[in-house]
Amino acid sequence: MPSRFPGVLTPLVTPFTEEGDLDLAAVGALVEHQLANGINGFVVAGTTGEGYALDAAERAAMLRTVRDHTAGRVPVLVGVGGMATRESVAQAVAAADGGADGLMVAGPAYVLPDQQELARHVRRVVDAAGLPAVLYDYPARSGVQFGPEALDGLADHPLVVGIKEASGDLDRIGMMQQRYGDAIALISGADALAMHFFAASSDSWIAGFANALPAE
Repeated sequence: MPSRFPGVLTPLVTPFTEEGDLDLAAVGALVEHQLANGINGFVVAGTTGEGYALDAAERAAMLRTVRDHTAGRVPVLVGVGGMATRESVAQAVAAADGGADGLMVAGPAYVLPDQQELARHVRRVVDAAGLPAVLYDYPARSGVQFGPEALDGLADHPLVVGIKEASGDLDRIGMMQQRYGDAIALISGADALAMHFFAASSDSWIAGFANALPAE
């Protein structure tokens, strides 16, 4: 399945001043540098952007600044990773209100939901925001994987459009293609393994490396 968000998307770092405040001027310069080097989109408040450490005002300021500089030229996604469903819903709704083009939704860290609970969590979040969503499979961070039981409960959702695979488990590439290839686009989220995703016809890469090497 072709990706809703094709090409290379940068999960932006979040620059801070020495005093611990957001450095929004640095954000703008970073976004412009990325665009000048051909980047196809951005993720705000993902793992690379330390979204788990940003408060609501900081998340909103980051999204506003990135949106101002992209000016609709490329899509901007927002990471959602609250530990409670209501927290994740609040993050997702704020992203929609702020003009985001999509979400990147992780499982609720620390909670360790079962697979059916994980699917219900994602549906609540996505339905509340009404934005296309990329699942974020990174069990080393969230403690839970989007396994077949959860994915079976999400594959028919029209707003669940892809999955960023950052688990490092290459066997999941074949599993995703065979079971969900017509429903959920496969997105590389493991930079050192990206070539395996390209060989499997993935057309999307959320690349942490791109913060430093966008042209490459």
